[in-house]
Amino acid sequence: MTDVDSNVDAEPGVEFDRLERELESHDYPTTRSELREVHGKRVVKHSQGELTFRQILESLDEDEQFGSPAAVREAIVATVRAEIVDSEQYGNRSADEVLDEDEV
Repeated sequence: MTDVDSNVDAEPGVEFDRLERELESHDYPTTRSELREVHGKRVVKHSQGELTFRQILESLDEDEQFGSPAAVREAIVATVRAEIVDSEQYGNRSADEVLDEDEV
């Protein structure tokens, strides 16, 4: 059994499921737009919930390019970590809502 088939998380607390296999077979280098078009509906689960791959990609620079599946996984993990920190820090409120309260 290969690492891809074993569905072992690339990062604790982040589950790639089918997306992991699809990223391994995707042609590289690739762009954010190409990844969004082909894999955007896939779901990445994490300890606080889940995000679609499209949501994750939207937080990256529009001209972002990836040279390997590992580079894509790193971007996913960084985005998920930021989402978790924001969620823990601001609860269900957006950062903008919290900033607005500080201005009052």
